[in-house]
Amino acid sequence: MLKQLKSLFIITEEAKTETSEKKSEENNVNTEGEKTENLPKVNTYSNKVDNGILEKLLSNIEQNNLEGYDYFEFRAALINMAKLNLDEPTKFRSAFASLSPIGLTVDKLSETGSYYIDILVNEEKKFSEAIENQVTEKIEGNKSRIVDLEKMISEKSEMIKKFTDEIQVFQTEIGSINQKLDENSQKIEQTKNSFTTTMEYLKNEIKTDINKIKEYLK
Repeated sequence: MLKQLKSLFIITEEAKTETSEKKSEENNVNTEGEKTENLPKVNTYSNKVDNGILEKLLSNIEQNNLEGYDYFEFRAALINMAKLNLDEPTKFRSAFASLSPIGLTVDKLSETGSYYIDILVNEEKKFSEAIENQVTEKIEGNKSRIVDLEKMISEKSEMIKKFTDEIQVFQTEIGSINQKLDENSQKIEQTKNSFTTTMEYLKNEIKTDINKIKEYLK
């Protein structure tokens, strides 16, 4: 049933070939000065239709297909007349004439056609909701994640700048301390040397006096 429904809306390669051959034949007739009849209209959507989506939509229609003869039987009769060299109004009237004896009316054709459109509209709403969910989940969600990441990058960049500034201050302080260490080391060494020299001087002076006392004052 699904395959039959699909064949009502997609022109097969075979049908396209037949249409092309008919067009070629009529072009030959034109060269002889004879009037040609209108060719069946080719479905301009054929090259754009997604077969997977088409099958899902038609499958849903199949599940809700009305019993008896309705719009789809009429379309099937219309498609079968594509090979006949008739103008479009004649095809529609002929297809309807073949089905009207079994109870198919113009009102029923319109009503059942509208019924199937309503099914498609309902599927369209579901599809729109699914698309919105996909947009929210896969696009808006990722956009939100990008905003969060950019905010985190900005915050981390500020932290890095702050740490860099602090490190620079610390490095400057270390340089200052090292300079003071050198200065203090030199001062301490100088003080030490001065103390040692002074100490040795005093000790030597006293020792010299003691030696002279012993020598001169016996």
